[in-house]
Amino acid sequence: LAVDSHCQDFNKLEIENSDTTYASGDVARRGFDIQLNFACDYRSLKDYINGLKKAGRLIEVVELDVNRNLPLLDVTMVIRSYYSP
Repeated sequence: LAVDSHCQDFNKLEIENSDTTYASGDVARRGFDIQLNFACDYRSLKDYINGLKKAGRLIEVVELDVNRNLPLLDVTMVIRSYYSP
């Protein structure tokens, strides 16, 4: 997805000790957090986020930090990836 969206310097890091159970209402699910760091332009960021919407598993964007660093944006994103217990 990062390559197709033209993201550069892509780096992912699973956040230690983040694998836990999350609940919303009566629904409990397991998930873990992943930090993503990359550089891109605005269009690529939009394409990447739209691609996450089509992922085969439930993903939640927990944190999104975008800093302008010409000619690209520096992006730090934390996503939560859920799975069946």
